[in-house]
Amino acid sequence: MNMRFTFWPCLGGLAWLLWSMAAFAQMPQHAHRSDIEPGWQCDYGYAQVGSRCTAVSLPAHAYLDGFGTTWECERGYRQVADRCAPIVVPAHAHLSDLSAETGWQCDHGYDDQNGQCVAIHVPPHAHAVDEVLGEDEDFASQGWTCDWGYRASDDRCIAIRVPKNGFLVASGDDWACRRGYFKKDNRACAPLSVPVMGHLDSSGHDWVCDPGYHRAGRNCVAIRVPPHAYATYESDGPGWQCDRGYRTRGDGCDAIRVPLHAFLLDVGADWPGWQCDRGFRRRGDTCEPLTVPLHAHIDDSGNDWLCNPDYMQMSGRCLSTVTGPFSMAALGPPVDGGAPGDHEPQ
Repeated sequence: MNMRFTFWPCLGGLAWLLWSMAAFAQMPQHAHRSDIEPGWQCDYGYAQVGSRCTAVSLPAHAYLDGFGTTWECERGYRQVADRCAPIVVPAHAHLSDLSAETGWQCDHGYDDQNGQCVAIHVPPHAHAVDEVLGEDEDFASQGWTCDWGYRASDDRCIAIRVPKNGFLVASGDDWACRRGYFKKDNRACAPLSVPVMGHLDSSGHDWVCDPGYHRAGRNCVAIRVPPHAYATYESDGPGWQCDRGYRTRGDGCDAIRVPLHAFLLDVGADWPGWQCDRGFRRRGDTCEPLTVPLHAHIDDSGNDWLCNPDYMQMSGRCLSTVTGPFSMAALGPPVDGGAPGDHEPQ
């Protein structure tokens, strides 16, 4: 048997056994063994105080929590210092865990005012709520919201006037126009005039041009596709785009001149529409070979260079930060307690 493979596991197990025995020997009364340091935990109903386990003192109307190391007050009581005091619930209120500060909440239709629950004045065409959302959230403190078909205005609810060819929205606090109409001055639903070769969009309140036409003012005009271009059938804009290898110039497409050692970019790329090959750099309308200095490499773009690690760029060269004039040794000790390099190099 190869002792090399059995010795260390046995030694580790022995160390754990010795640690467990030491922890067990130091375990106080009312505790039990545990894999967590210090190797023991207090029993349920006891709390660790230093190296001892002391019984948790339960005040009246309290019970141990799930861990058994502290206590919580029974329902109807709340903790005040080291005791459980009864919660005083005012008229028209009920016990609630949602209000940690008081332990109670007002009943539906009542509002908390200085510790008392006062009946909420609900105006006509409204109803009491516990929480108000949407446009009426400013009235949340008043505890009411308007009925469906009414809108809040100050402290009352006014009926929503729905114009011809309009309808109430799902929330009931506003109106919208039917498909084919649009809101005019927020008072009426005006018919939407759709030009020839146009149709209603998905919203139903605007129009777009048919394929092959584009929007020009209030009309749909046929798209004139110039040579070396193709139709995009977009309602807005010219409605066409130049082919690959061409760029837009006025109402037409001009060929992109790609110099030697370069390649075309994707359609819609920024001017000039081409990029130099890896190892070349753009100069005007040409690509010239990239000169990479000693201790440098071509960067991710392929059209420039970066210094290698432990080198820094200066005047088109890469100087060592380990042995060169900018190394920590060359810079010398810190000046006036500062960091190395807080002075000009020697």
